Amino acid sequence: MVSGNATCLWDIQKTDRISLTATSYRYDRGEWYYGLLSITYPDFCRALFDEREFLYMYWGKFINNKNEIKDKCINVPGTKIVFEPFEENMIFDYPGLPVYGLFKMELTFKAYNKQSKQRPTSVCTEIIGEMNRLPSKNIF
Repeated sequence: MVSGNATCLWDIQKTDRISLTATSYRYDRGEWYYGLLSITYPDFCRALFDEREFLYMYWGKFINNKNEIKDKCINVPGTKIVFEPFEENMIFDYPGLPVYGLFKMELTFKAYNKQSKQRPTSVCTEIIGEMNRLPSKNIF
């Protein structure tokens, strides 16, 4: 279950473009190994509020104060994002692959100025969860 608020403290400019790279890793025999998924959003703020994007479907649609923060995104220190409580169930179809066990998603945010020069600080966090294989669906 995901719920609560997030307050942005990252000291960047309101006009900066933020990119997000999400990379998955699986845990096996005491080590984290590169997983099956990796995605990059060159413009995180646009994708967060675009109903056609995965980022919106799995995260953005649960933000209660979208209208208040849409212009600020996470670029303005002190911006408070309010989430409605939600359970994150992501379902992926990987036929034939043994996908189960402990996984983590590493999220790296980078800021770029108007000249597309990367800012010296970035933000990295990770989400750890369990992946389970769903029973096969018989199509016949």
